[in-house]
Amino acid sequence: KTWDLKRSKNYGSKHLNGKELDVAEVQIKSDGKSIALKIPDLKPTWGMSIQMKLKSPDGEEFERLIHNSIFELGE
Repeated sequence: KTWDLKRSKNYGSKHLNGKELDVAEVQIKSDGKSIALKIPDLKPTWGMSIQMKLKSPDGEEFERLIHNSIFELGE
């Protein structure tokens, strides 16, 4: 999910223009600890959350939620 924020002198902002983006591809990196997500419509955004359901090498299932901002995209 991505969203914009209204920048002001006040603390906090409602999430504006929220969008759910599709993940086209997930690649597990050779270190076994990193992944790469291919998200075709991804653009710089003030707010983003990535919710994951994962499984450890020993089969234990767990969930994670990451909050981040993207100010500039690489190639």
